[in-house]
Amino acid sequence: MLDAVAALVPAMRGWACVRDETEPFPDATITALRHTDVLAAFPRDPAALFRLLRLLGQGNPAIGRLVEDHVNAWLLIDSYATARQAASWRSRQ
Repeated sequence: MLDAVAALVPAMRGWACVRDETEPFPDATITALRHTDVLAAFPRDPAALFRLLRLLGQGNPAIGRLVEDHVNAWLLIDSYATARQAASWRSRQ
């Protein structure tokens, strides 16, 4: 996963420069990240998660923050949701 994200960093930089001014949401970047599974299965190892967020921040700091918030939401769901709530959330991903 980290290699796939690292390969996206140059494209993310280009998309950020062009699209931040013209599009309200970074659709191209999010679509590309979906193909890496980073939004569905982030690393549970803190060091690997740090490397992932650092790579994303190098490509586009806003995307890094967005994924960080996504990870935080998953961690809250894993910690506090009932099994039914967690299953419902996962089915929407």
